[in-house]
Amino acid sequence: MGAGNSSFELANLLYKCSSNITIIGKKRNISTFSNYSGDISPKYLKLLDSISNNKTVLIYDELDDITVIQSNDVTSENLNKYYLVKKDHMKQNNIILNKNSNIYFDNIIFCTGKIFDNSIFDNTIEVPMTPEGYPIFNYNFQSVTNPNLYFVGSLMHLIDNHKSNGFSVCGYKYLIDVFYKNNFSYRNPDLYFKFENSDLTCYEKLTSHIINRINYSNSINSMPEFMVDVFYYDKTCSKIFYHEDFLLEANFDVFTSNEIIHVLKMKYGLKDTNWNNLGNYNQFVPSKLHPVIETYKKRKDSHFEYFNTISIKENLFTDYSSKEYFELIYSALKSCSLLI
Repeated sequence: MGAGNSSFELANLLYKCSSNITIIGKKRNISTFSNYSGDISPKYLKLLDSISNNKTVLIYDELDDITVIQSNDVTSENLNKYYLVKKDHMKQNNIILNKNSNIYFDNIIFCTGKIFDNSIFDNTIEVPMTPEGYPIFNYNFQSVTNPNLYFVGSLMHLIDNHKSNGFSVCGYKYLIDVFYKNNFSYRNPDLYFKFENSDLTCYEKLTSHIINRINYSNSINSMPEFMVDVFYYDKTCSKIFYHEDFLLEANFDVFTSNEIIHVLKMKYGLKDTNWNNLGNYNQFVPSKLHPVIETYKKRKDSHFEYFNTISIKENLFTDYSSKEYFELIYSALKSCSLLI
């Protein structure tokens, strides 16, 4: 039960020792096209291909409408085996699934992901939920209805639901770090670059640091388009301040003393579901993960809004540690008029 990676992984393991396997769940994209690691991994394409024979059956359906029933017919050889019944909303009755093949199963395994358990709360606490089963919270991960009630771990995936890696530890460990910084510590800049007497070496130092973040930062690469770095020029002290690991747009209001801020983030380009186009590469809008620098301007109400994106010209074989790429980043930073 469930048509995600867990189901396909288990079906792949059981394939050689089972007479037949049925996978039932909502239809999912292939992660190669969707850029979402929670979708079906391409390594299971071989198993999907085997569905053309009768050994593996794949049924796309909503699990909420399906009931598991254990046979209690003592006269049948299928006693204590299981079958599946689906509610037909049009005819107001139930139909047996998989009727054209063996409808009985020795075992049914649920691979339906994590479920939020709200049984720890009494009836005085109401926790609004999304249709996907996530408690609703604000950008500080605090419940919208219960002050001082926070949600962490895989529940944080509400922020990047079906878009990034917040559902797994490789993503939410960075969200937990943001949670702590937002709520329990003052966010000082991670580093700064001094600008003195028209000396532009600060650009070179900033460029080197950005390239280091692109190449070695697990946070912005594990949480693309959501986890970002923020940098800006502070006129009062002639310094470029650099903050690592912010949630995009969620808490930019802490920079209200600045009119303009710049954001480094990893971004996906346009999604293409044609296998034949995977090798194509637009140097300004690559389909795969690539770095961009975005500019945000402060509105009259002191909130920031997106202004523009500085594209970094690249190709499929760009070496992010090369001198040529250093020059590309350096030129991009100068074009965004950082020191104004």
